[in-house]
Formats: sequence, C-alpha cells, structure tokens
Amino acid sequence: MGKWTALVLAAGLLAAAPARAMYEISTEIDIDAPAQKTWDVLADLPKWADWNPFIRTAKGTLAKGNFIDVVVQPSGTKPINGKGEVLVLEPPHEMVWTAALLGSWIFRGKHHFVVEPTTDGHCRFRQYEQFTGILVPFLHGKLNRETKRGFMEMNAALKARVEAPPSP
Repeated sequence: MGKWTALVLAAGLLAAAPARAMYEISTEIDIDAPAQKTWDVLADLPKWADWNPFIRTAKGTLAKGNFIDVVVQPSGTKPINGKGEVLVLEPPHEMVWTAALLGSWIFRGKHHFVVEPTTDGHCRFRQYEQFTGILVPFLHGKLNRETKRGFMEMNAALKARVEAPPSP
C-alpha cells in the first residue's frame, strides 16, 4: 500500500469513526473456591497454556509496569500476538493490562481480571475489557462474538481448574 493510499484510508477512518469510540465486554462466573486459590491459578502465567482456551500463552514477569507477551485466540479464530503492559497488580484481587494495535488512538484494549470474595467463602471471577480507538465501531460485532466467547471459555476453564480436586 502506498503512503497516499494509507493516508486517504486513515483520513476516511478518522472521519467515519466517533472521536471517542468505546466498547466494553464484561463476563463473570462464580467459583466454588476461595479467592486466594483462584488468584494463585490466575497469576501463574506460565501455566496458562495448560488450561486457558482464550489467552493461549502469557509470558513475562507479572509485576506493575512489566510487559506480558500473549497469544490470544478465541475458539475458531486465528491467533493474535500481543504485548500488554501491566497497569494494576493487587493480589489477590485484581490485575489490569493494556495493549494497543498500531497506536492507542487506533485500537486499544484495557483488560481487567478481578477476583471478588463472596460471603460464602467462595469467589466471583470477573473479567472485562474496555476497547477504545477509531477502529472500535468497525470491530464491535467481532468483539461481541469472538472476544466475548473467549472470555466465557476462559471463565469456565478457570472455574474447572480451580475447582478440580488436587492431583494425588
């Protein structure tokens, strides 16, 4: 693609998309285990490849300000490689990272993972992501179908992993 074609395409996208386009996906699941046990599985990034059907791999040291290399692949889709910066890390309750595609003004996701204790000694896992940028209006349907499905698949897999009886 020539630079003029790219410039015209970018100008068209800017003109067609709202200046502050935002979309959020949110899912949650109740887990019959304490919050700390759920957090321990969630925070063990090297083992995500063993159980996580959505974020197939996550590599890096989980610490605020660090970058995590991820491969995201909702079922039935092609893998997407990304690099997220850890913005919030508050064990055993919350982790947040953000990643951008071609710059944050084009497409940015801010992904929250939240473990909330419940009154019965169990917990609720909630994940949500806020998408911003000029591409959001064009990706709304894909995000709602594929990414939300990936969230639900990850939630179910985390629940199964945490609730599984210990190995002998």
